[in-house]
Amino acid sequence: MALYSLSLEKYLNKLAEKIPAPGGGSASALVSAAGVSLFKMCFVYSQMNFNPRKFKILDRKLEAVRKRLIRLIEEDKKAYLELNDAYRKKSGVKKLESARKKAGEIPAEICECCLRVLRIMMENKENIKKIFSSDFSASLKFLMAGLEAARIFVVINCKGIRSLETRLDKIDREYEEIRKELKKCLRK
Repeated sequence: MALYSLSLEKYLNKLAEKIPAPGGGSASALVSAAGVSLFKMCFVYSQMNFNPRKFKILDRKLEAVRKRLIRLIEEDKKAYLELNDAYRKKSGVKKLESARKKAGEIPAEICECCLRVLRIMMENKENIKKIFSSDFSASLKFLMAGLEAARIFVVINCKGIRSLETRLDKIDREYEEIRKELKKCLRK
């Protein structure tokens, strides 16, 4: 059964077990999906503050990212198990590099999903009803935590894999660009 189909309690029990996966990457996707979901609640309650066409477009984007993050909870587990297997079996260089690349691509995608939603949040923060400011701030924190945690696994797996190193550089640049705005928003 896919991790995202488990009850939250069962998922957390699996996370606490002495098994190779799920681990930090999967948990990063879960935290990120929670951040998107919480922001989406703020967004939906603030629907009247948006142009109907813009609301529909943003709603579709948020839902697509939220669903993708939910799937990444399981995909990260599978990628890590493949990497773990490649190390255990002392696989050849090509197979090990391929497994490392895949194990780095999933958390990189988690980071990119978080950045997509953080940008949407910053561009539309004035439209969110003030009564949801604490939920809005919490969702920002969840997304920042999910991004920063997932980034750890990209760093671990990207060494020597040029495409992942390039992707990580782009993630870092984009995050740095919006970090100041995020901090200002969290101080309010």
